[in-house]
Amino acid sequence: MERNGAWQCLDCAGDGVTSRGTLAPEQTERLQVLLADPRLAQETDQARRYRATCIDALTSSLLTSAGLITSQDCPGEERPVVAGEILLLLTQATPAEVKG
Repeated sequence: MERNGAWQCLDCAGDGVTSRGTLAPEQTERLQVLLADPRLAQETDQARRYRATCIDALTSSLLTSAGLITSQDCPGEERPVVAGEILLLLTQATPAEVKG
């Protein structure tokens, strides 16, 4: 993800397809606000002393200037709030399909 909202995903869906696009201006602005949120530093793996707790769960990793933030889709696992909002925004805005 670039500062201007341009993004590229290599082999996003595991099918060898490269997708690219640009976030809408309001999405880019929202992303910048979330990335500047001071709570993000407390959500890093290091700050939370994160350890994977599930086997065969969907695992999401977000690398930010604050550090790596990992979460798993496991019952009962507490999810990082700000990182979760960032992942949701990116997932909704960057489909893993070819754009013409």
